[in-house]
Amino acid sequence: MYLGNVTIKQSTTVSQSIVGNFISPNKTDLIIVKGISKLELIRIELSASPSFSTLAPPVQYETLISLETFSHIRKIAPMKDTFTKKDNFVVLSDSGKIVIFEVDINKKKFIRINQEIYGKTGCRRVTPGEHLAIDNKSRAIMIGGIEKEKFVYIFKEIDINLVPNANFEENRNLAKNNENLNKKIISSPLEVFTPQNICYDIIAIDVGYTNPLFASIEVKYNSTQDWISNNYEMNDETKYQKKLSVYQVEIKNNYVIKLFQHPIDNSAYSLFPIDYEKKGNLSQSKFLQGNFIIFCKGFFILMKIKENKVNKEEKYYFENNNNSIMIINKAVYINQGDDTDEFNLLCQSQVGNIYHINFKINAKPLEIYNISISLIHTCPPGSTMAIVGNFLYLGKETSDSEIYLISNSKNTTESKTTTLSLVKQKNIDSLNSLIDFKYGNYDSSGLQKFYAISGNKDQSYLKSLNIKTIYNISSLSNNKIPAQPLNMWALKKNYEDDYDSFVVFSFVNKTLVYEIDHIDKTLKELKNNFFETKLPSLHVSIVKDNSYLQVLPNGILHIKTEKKTTFLKSSSTINCASATTNQLVVGLENKELLYFEFDNSLNKPDIKVIGKKISFVEFCPIDEGIFKSKYIAICIDDSTINILSLEKDKLFFMASTIKIPDNVATMKIIQNDKHYSHSFMAFVGLTNGVLVMINFSRAPGNTQFQTQIQIIIES
Repeated sequence: MYLGNVTIKQSTTVSQSIVGNFISPNKTDLIIVKGISKLELIRIELSASPSFSTLAPPVQYETLISLETFSHIRKIAPMKDTFTKKDNFVVLSDSGKIVIFEVDINKKKFIRINQEIYGKTGCRRVTPGEHLAIDNKSRAIMIGGIEKEKFVYIFKEIDINLVPNANFEENRNLAKNNENLNKKIISSPLEVFTPQNICYDIIAIDVGYTNPLFASIEVKYNSTQDWISNNYEMNDETKYQKKLSVYQVEIKNNYVIKLFQHPIDNSAYSLFPIDYEKKGNLSQSKFLQGNFIIFCKGFFILMKIKENKVNKEEKYYFENNNNSIMIINKAVYINQGDDTDEFNLLCQSQVGNIYHINFKINAKPLEIYNISISLIHTCPPGSTMAIVGNFLYLGKETSDSEIYLISNSKNTTESKTTTLSLVKQKNIDSLNSLIDFKYGNYDSSGLQKFYAISGNKDQSYLKSLNIKTIYNISSLSNNKIPAQPLNMWALKKNYEDDYDSFVVFSFVNKTLVYEIDHIDKTLKELKNNFFETKLPSLHVSIVKDNSYLQVLPNGILHIKTEKKTTFLKSSSTINCASATTNQLVVGLENKELLYFEFDNSLNKPDIKVIGKKISFVEFCPIDEGIFKSKYIAICIDDSTINILSLEKDKLFFMASTIKIPDNVATMKIIQNDKHYSHSFMAFVGLTNGVLVMINFSRAPGNTQFQTQIQIIIES
C-alpha cells in the first residue's frame, strides 16, 4: 500500500517546546511541536545583518530540520546522552510507543535510535503518554496516563571500552558491527499501577547518582457506588485529598517502589524540579538534591526531600490577596557568564503575566536561603515557553508566536539580586481562523481593502489587505448548448497558429463545432463544417500537415480539406483514442489496440491484442524537436495500467505494469524532467473518485520503468 498527502499550508500552531544541546554540547537549540504531529528543530540567534534600532537587534529564526510524524504527539522531553554529551529527545504519541530520537544535522534528519510499544493506540485516559519525566542523569524514564497506569523504563549503557577480553582493534570492529554499542539499551517496562487514581503531573527529582526518584501529584477517588451509598455530592472537595507520591527506582535490582505519600494543598496542579549544578565544581550539586516546586492556585511550595521524607516545605505567594493565579508556562533562565549562585525561573500565568522567581543559593552550606518574586512583563498567554540563551520563545496556538530578548542587571542592594526585563524582538506569523471578513472603504485612504478579524479571545487581531492590482474578468460570449457535453477540444486553424480558432463539443448523440471570432470576440456555431456532426466524437485533433482527425465510435475520419476526407471504418466499436501530431492509437471493443502513424495519410495500423477491455489510452509527452512519442499508457478494466513501447525495434514491448486501486476514468501524463525523456508523472482519476499520482521513470540502458504511486485526493 502507498499512502500520500498534500499539505496546502503548513500548520503554525505551536503546542509544545523543549530546549537542549541537540546539535553540539555547546550549542542550545529549540524543538517545537507544530499542530499535533510535526516536529521542527529551530535555531534562534542574533542575525549578522545590521540593525537600525539599539533596543531591538535583529533576530534570526531558522528551521533546521522538519519531520511530519502523522501522529498525535502527546509529550516530548530532552534526554542527555552521556557519551556524546549532546541531548536526544523522547516522544510519546497516540501510536502507543515511546520513541527516542537523535539529531543528525549533516543528514538534516531526526534519527530514531530506540522505540518500545507500551499501550494501545489512541489518546486514552488510562494509557500512559500524557505525562513524561526523565531522570537528569538519563538513567530512567517514567510515563503516566491521566488515570491508573504508570510505566518506568530503565536505561543501561554499553561501552566498548568495558567489553571484556577485547583489545583496541576488536573494540573498533565491535563498534562498526554493532549499532547498540555506545548507546542506551532500554529495559522492559516496570508497572506502577494504582486503580481509581488520578495523576496531575510527574517530575524527576535531582538526586545525583543515587537511585532515581520520581514525584507525582495524585488523588484517590472512590467508585460511583461508594458515592451513592455514602450520599456524597459529586463536587464535594472535602471527600478527597491530593497527595504527593514519591517513587524510587532500584537500578540494580530492577524494580520500583512507592517510598511515601505526603498530603499537599488541594489546589496543587503542577510540579517543577530544581536542577542546580554550578559549573566547575560538580560536588556542589549534591547539596541541592531533592529540591522541587509545587504550583498551587495563587502560590507555590518549595519542597525538599531528604532521607526518604519531606525535609522542608515553604509557601510563597505570587501576589497578595490573589488566589486565582495559575501558572501555565515555566522556563529556567541561566545567567550567561555569571559567578553568583542563583536559580532563575520565569513563569507565565493564565492572564499573561510573566513572573521572575529568583532563588538565592548560599555558598556554605549550599542551600536556598532567599526567594524573591517580581512581575516583569505582561503579554498574551502562550501554549508553551522556552528560553534559548538570552531569548525567550513564547509559542502560541491561536495567535502569532513571539521572541523576546532577556536583559539582566544587578541591583545595588546587598543581596545583589538579578533583575530581568523582556524586550520584544520578533513576531512569527501564524494562520488564524477568520471570525469575519469584509471588503470595502472603511478608512480615510479612499481605497477598497479587505478587512478580517482573526484569532481567539484576547489574542484577536483586525487585519487589512490592500489589493493594488485587480484583474477584471468579463464574459465575451454567452452561448447555449443543448446538453451537458461529454468532452470538448480547442483546435487551431493551422498547426503553426498561435491561437485556437475552433471549439468542438461532443454529446451523447452528436458533435457541435463553434468558430472563434477574434475580432468581435464571440463564439458562433459553425454549421457548414467538415466534421461528422451526427455522431459523438471520442477524439478530435490537428495533424502537423494541417489536416484534422475525428475519431468516431464506428471509425476514423481524416479531414484534409473540406471536400477531401478519408473515412476508415472500424471492425469493432471504438472505446477510446489518443493522438499526437504524427500518431494515433485507438482501443476497440474487441480488446484490440490499433496504432497508426501518419505519412500524408493513415498508414496500415499495427495491431496489438490486449485480451482485456481497454478503457483509456494516453500518449506520453514528446520532447521538443521530436515528432513521435516513445511510449503509450493503456488503461485496462482489471485496474492496471500498461506502459508500452512504440519504438520500431521494440514495438508494443511491455515496459511496465502498474496496479492501481480501481479502474481508470481519465488520465493526463506530463514530463517529470524536461532534460530527461524517460521520466513521467501521470495524474489518474479513478472511477471511485480517487485521484492518484504515478511517477514512472526508466534509467538509461534499462528497458523497465520504476514506478511510485501516491494517493492525492480521496473520495
